[in-house]
Amino acid sequence: TPVREIVSRDVPVMGTAAGSMSGKGAFQITPDVVDWVPRPPGLISSRDIYALYVEGVSMEPRFNAGDLIFVSPHKPIRVNDSIIIQEPNSNNGVPQACIKLFLRKSETSFFTRQINPDCNIEFIRQPGMTIHKVLTTNELFGI
Repeated sequence: TPVREIVSRDVPVMGTAAGSMSGKGAFQITPDVVDWVPRPPGLISSRDIYALYVEGVSMEPRFNAGDLIFVSPHKPIRVNDSIIIQEPNSNNGVPQACIKLFLRKSETSFFTRQINPDCNIEFIRQPGMTIHKVLTTNELFGI
């Protein structure tokens, strides 16, 4: 039987990511850690990495409910990258966020796409909005 190395569980899980059908009221990135998971080998020297659990079906089949995703606030975002958009205010005054595919940006908006059902969603830029890249399998393994 092979001996397993002890893996450090040092990546915080900061909540759940739901890809809502409208892009609104999706999920919250919590200020408190809800779990800790092992750091993938490609992220050994990366800083500020965090993880989220996916909820909902709007990004299937790319992301399924229960999938764990790793997110970087520092990686540059390219067209068709999966992203987490966190808006500072929602209807109830609580920050909200969602997972989408990045299409393009303008001076006033971010244009995104969801997969299920396939539609484009525009997010108006506002102070305090954050856009973070969901890392690919290649990035997680340093390929």
